[in-house]
Amino acid sequence: MVQNTYNKNKTVNIANFFKINELNISYYFMLFIVFVCAIVTKGIFVRWSNLVELFNRASILGLIGLGEGLVIMTGGIDLSVGAIVGLCISVMTILIKKGVDPLIIVIISIAVSGLCGLINGFIVGRTKIPPFAITLGTYLVFQSLALFIVGAGAEDMPQIVQLVKGQKIFTPILKYFPVLVLILFLIILGIIFFFTKFGVNVMAIGGNEKASIFLGIKTKDVKLICYLITGFFCGIAAFLLIYQVGGANPVAGQPYLLESIMAVVIGGVSLNGGKGNIFNIIIGAFVMVSLTNLLNILRVDPYIQEASKGMLLLVFIYIINAVLRYSEKNRRSIV
Repeated sequence: MVQNTYNKNKTVNIANFFKINELNISYYFMLFIVFVCAIVTKGIFVRWSNLVELFNRASILGLIGLGEGLVIMTGGIDLSVGAIVGLCISVMTILIKKGVDPLIIVIISIAVSGLCGLINGFIVGRTKIPPFAITLGTYLVFQSLALFIVGAGAEDMPQIVQLVKGQKIFTPILKYFPVLVLILFLIILGIIFFFTKFGVNVMAIGGNEKASIFLGIKTKDVKLICYLITGFFCGIAAFLLIYQVGGANPVAGQPYLLESIMAVVIGGVSLNGGKGNIFNIIIGAFVMVSLTNLLNILRVDPYIQEASKGMLLLVFIYIINAVLRYSEKNRRSIV
């Protein structure tokens, strides 16, 4: 009997040592993905040039994922992120054609994206309509507006690219510019999230909104800020997308909707709200771009790639549920 008790305590200690839970299982999952990618591609995946490209791609998805993650932590969701990115691209395109200064163009496009987030947050906070329905409606509005402005054709925007590459101060970091932008905003958001009441309020609203209201938390304002940040990050992501590829069309942001949600889920954020870690969302974004990179290296058909991503999400959700059951079983055994 004593031996059995010892074994149970030993198992719990091992679990605590590795901290196996739904919030940081994404780290183990990322290591597994990197290991598999390195083996399958015979080392091509882990070459520094390839990793830099992955980090840059993950920066765009990571920024959108950070905003989406904040909204999901409050118990909501934003289905308009891809359309906001597309609208920003349209705004940049039309302003470039009119000969506006590139710096002014970027500022205006980011302001437009922030306004879109503000609209989402205002409607979500001031009505009882589910965020899913609201942001689905604004997605249609923003996407239609983007297509109405410039159509579906892609436009080159060398002026936006030169806005960064033309500055000598950025010359040493041009290769890592998107990553550094992500790190900058991740640090700022981290300070706000972990060292102010904002993060606590976000989790409280996602955990139990009625109780949050009773405790005096201004839920409407917190939600407004979350959607505003999401819109703002979409604008930054649109700028980085143009910087990396040199141009885009208004529908270029559509893939980021599902991929950002997948990054959030892989990052351990609960879709029910009230639980998550913003830093893990970046891990989720890296996993997503790593999988895409692996499939591209293997020359897998694009349609099969989407199916593979869906299967990855299902597998990860299953793993999270298994870890939750394992953790709950251990807690009960301790009691």
